[in-house]
Amino acid sequence: MASREPLDFDPFDPAFVTDPYPLLGKLRAEAAVHFVRQPNKIERYVIVRLAEGRRMLTDKRFSANPEVGRAALEKAGYLQPGQGSGLAEASLLTTDPPVHTRLRRLLSRAYDPHQQGQLRPIIERTVAAMVEQLRAADGATVDLVTGFAHPLTIRTLCELMGITEHDSVAFGGWINDVMTPRHRPGANAIRMAADQAVRDYLAALIAARTGGGDDLTSRLVDRWRADPEQITAAELTNMLYELILAGYLTTAGLIVNGLLALLDHPTQWRRWRSEPDLRPGAVEELLRYDGPAFSGSSRFATEDIEVGEVTIPAGGVVSVMFAATNRDPRAFPDPDQLVLHRPNAQQHLGFSHGIHLCWGAPIARLETWIALGALADAFESVELAVDRAEVSWGSVGNSRSPVALPVALRGS
Repeated sequence: MASREPLDFDPFDPAFVTDPYPLLGKLRAEAAVHFVRQPNKIERYVIVRLAEGRRMLTDKRFSANPEVGRAALEKAGYLQPGQGSGLAEASLLTTDPPVHTRLRRLLSRAYDPHQQGQLRPIIERTVAAMVEQLRAADGATVDLVTGFAHPLTIRTLCELMGITEHDSVAFGGWINDVMTPRHRPGANAIRMAADQAVRDYLAALIAARTGGGDDLTSRLVDRWRADPEQITAAELTNMLYELILAGYLTTAGLIVNGLLALLDHPTQWRRWRSEPDLRPGAVEELLRYDGPAFSGSSRFATEDIEVGEVTIPAGGVVSVMFAATNRDPRAFPDPDQLVLHRPNAQQHLGFSHGIHLCWGAPIARLETWIALGALADAFESVELAVDRAEVSWGSVGNSRSPVALPVALRGS
């Protein structure tokens, strides 16, 4: 049973960010749910087993609206009595039906991420061009974070959103700054300035759309102008921003984490190289084994709810720790091993579950297997250029990935 007094738990401690699995494994062995206190004074219930996590994410008694958890947020000093949260409006992540249903339906009608015929050739061309650049560094050390995963993800997002190649350089710089890891000096100031720059740019991007374009921004703007009651201007801007940030963190992180996991398991890397048909399905195992999202967004209990052996009180803050549930031995035999042909890997929660399942998950999957497949096909050898223990990890929001991944690429 979870402790009645909250356990001290810091998901942003450098040791945890580098390797969260020993601690999460210990917690998971003890109970399905734990009551914890973070350094920011937030007290929450963390779910660390798969079955309980999946159930919670589809239980309508848990709300995504932070107003439901106002008491806990006020206790931690995040809100003052009478102060609006400013979070529940205009966000796919922090709304419940019917608002969430309206926003999600509008987005899906504007662009179905499962229909990848238009985006796939763009990703393939971008990856091919970047691989050619990497070939020029034959034998030299290359950082595959700044030299491959991040620029690839930004270029794909810009194509999806209709951001010009000229603007993509500045835009990519702002997004990188928004993602500045919290431990860096001046991180808050850098993030705030970049956040405002992105919002100003998106507002101008929306205003400049004249109608009839085929990118996601144009399609959403056309629907907004045709029927302003479908979505407000604030909701439209927030939706685009949210999609960009989520897409960037998820895809870039998955490419980097996935490659490192493969390099850590030479037998599986050889399978990835020699069995191209395995790759699309094997991405599910990369997500399960070490996906970038170590935790889901907060939920708030609308009433007293029993989860496992714990009663979560009304207003309680709850999170599913994906890094724990995705290695639950009750669901995944030998969960600490990467097994590309694992038959039930798709049961992972790497993209969440239920109505808040990541909208761009099909795009992230596609981009990852194309990118990692191209590296495997283009180079005879991909090796870490530093000792494994020297790989430095960072976190932004609920995601963690290496801040740099120096590798030596040889042969073709």
